[in-house]
Formats: sequence, C-alpha cells, structure tokens
Amino acid sequence: MKNGKRQLLPFPEIPEELAWFATRFSIDPIHRILRSRNSQVKYYLYKNIFNMDQTSLHLKVSKRALNENKSRIKILKELELFDHSSYFLDYPPEERKILQLNYLVSLLSEALDYNCHKRMYVIQNALIHILKHQKEDGSFPLPLHLNAHLVETLLKYNFEGNRFVEQAIRWLVRQQNEDGGWGNAQNGSDIWVTVKVLSACSYHSIIQERSKVKRGAEYILSHYLSENKGGILEGIQAWDNLSYGYDGIKSFRGGTLKVLEVLADLGYTTENKMIRKMLTWLENQQNAYGLWSALPRQAKDITDEWVSYRVIRVLQEYYLLFNNRRPIRKYKIKPGGRTSAKKPYFLIESKNNHDEFFDDNDNSLKTTIKNKEIINES
Repeated sequence: MKNGKRQLLPFPEIPEELAWFATRFSIDPIHRILRSRNSQVKYYLYKNIFNMDQTSLHLKVSKRALNENKSRIKILKELELFDHSSYFLDYPPEERKILQLNYLVSLLSEALDYNCHKRMYVIQNALIHILKHQKEDGSFPLPLHLNAHLVETLLKYNFEGNRFVEQAIRWLVRQQNEDGGWGNAQNGSDIWVTVKVLSACSYHSIIQERSKVKRGAEYILSHYLSENKGGILEGIQAWDNLSYGYDGIKSFRGGTLKVLEVLADLGYTTENKMIRKMLTWLENQQNAYGLWSALPRQAKDITDEWVSYRVIRVLQEYYLLFNNRRPIRKYKIKPGGRTSAKKPYFLIESKNNHDEFFDDNDNSLKTTIKNKEIINES
C-alpha cells in the first residue's frame, strides 16, 4: 500500500511459447489481454494460458481478486438464500420443480466460472437438493436439453465416479438419435443440444471415448453453419454468437467457439479440415483492438474480454498443445482448510460430514442424503 492505494503488480514475463501469437497476428492478443482488469480473465489467463505455479505471486493476487469479485459473492449469496418452499410458488408443482432446478443449475454453472468448488457449504447444499430429485432411470424431471445442462454442470464439479452421476450421464448418452445427435429440430437432431451433450461427455474420461460420442462429434462437423430450424437456437447467426450465459437457452450459446472448445476436449486436432475452417474464421474475427467480440460480424468493434480469453485459450490448445494436451485436472480439496471468521458464511468450506458424498468415487450418495433427512422432503 502506498498513499492508501494498493500497488499494482507489474505485468509478468510472457512464456516463450506464447510468442506464437505475436507471429500469428498483426496485433499480439496476449499483450492486449494482459491489460484486462477483469478478475476472471486475469486469473484464468495466468492459471491456464501462462500455466503459472500455484505459488506464483501473480496467480495468488489474481485469485484473491476473483474471490472478492462482487458477482461471485452475489451468486454465492443467492445460493445461500435459496429456499425450495418459497421460490416460484405461483407455478404448478411440476413446473415449479423445473424452475427451481434450472435456477440452481444456472447459479452453480456460473459459480464454476468464478472458481467455486464443491466443498463450499452452499455449493454442497445446492448439489444435494438437485440430486435428491434424480429418478430411477438416472434422469431428472427436466426436458432433455436441461438434463444435459445439469449433467454437464455436475461433471464440471468433478463428480466422475459417483454412481448417481454415472447413471445420469449414461441415461443422457442413451437418448442419442439415429443420426448421431441429440434433441429434435426440423431436419434431424438439434445441433446445440448435441453440443451441450458432447460438452458433458467431454468431462468424463471414459464416456468421451465412446463411439456414440464420436458419432455426435461427426454430426456437428457435418452440420457446420446449418440453421438448426426448429431447434433450441435457430438460424445461421447462432454460429456467430461466441458468448454464452447460464440460464435456459443462454447456456446453449457459444457458437463456433463453443464447438471448438468441446471438440478440443474430445481430442480433435487441426488434421480435421472442418476444424481448420472454423479456426481460420475465428482468427479472422480479431478486431482492431487485438481482441474479439461476442458478436464479431455484428459488433466487431465491441471487445468482450471473456470471449477473447476463450479464443486465445482454444487457439493455444489447437496450435500449441495439440500433441501434449493435458488431461482435465482431477484433485480433491482437503477438508478443514483455513477459514476466517471475517468471511461470509456462504464462503466457507462445509463442516458437515459429507466426505463420503463428495468423494469422487463415492457409492453412498442416497444413504448420505437419507441420513440428512432430506430424501423424503415434500
């Protein structure tokens, strides 16, 4: 601190391998994105693109800034205040249940982008409330597309191996259509529902290798720039919307960028000519500021830093990491970590005895829920 102001860290040294961006583009996007004041962008830039060590001062400072982000705190507060007995009461019971589940999934999905994790008290409570609604066949009382969003969110919270989540992802995969996709549009499967299902599968180390998933990926590649008439997102412009949301159909957006992200996680490379075509289009959308817009063909001069981070990341994956892509990290956060009395209640890690429930290889979820006397909750 100096004169009551927090001192800013100097920019970190750019890793040598990222010099590729300076040779690839007339304006180096790495230098531009480094100027971002967005705490999400800064943290994930240092963590995923710069691949900084956990002890790095830059990573620590950016993580602290993200943890203090007002949007993050608001999401956690909303999760803490959720009460199934008082939300969406103006709707019939079945519709109310759908709205409540979708509300929680949207908050949990957004919380992931703010570096929240499954050992946080309010995250645990929301997950338990959702999972107690699972049906015997593994599905949830939601339309197919919202089941896909829910399962994707569970797997992003690193629940691979939990047998109830395993039931859910396997049920989802079994809903595949004969043409290789999922969902329904006028001329076959729904492109964007299929992308969401593939995204869920990409977070499962075994399912992502299944032939059904490969067929789904080929369905997407063979329908690049299709209009998806009658689907959840219609029109060729859906391919151009590079941003996404968290609630309802907003969570199915992301266009060409989202497709590239998912296919990278499924092992696709630039050897595929359609992948090369998408990447070429994406690179050409760089704006005059050296970054990217959420709707590049409509508002190329309006920069979206989160979209820009994602573009840089996907280019890194295809061009710099394609022969040595690192697997999705699987780790456990140790219970009993440091907490502070000054932290809001919703920010602490849970002290509940949920260790078995939140073990990645847990087989006793329903027993735990029953012991907490919520399985039969009306």
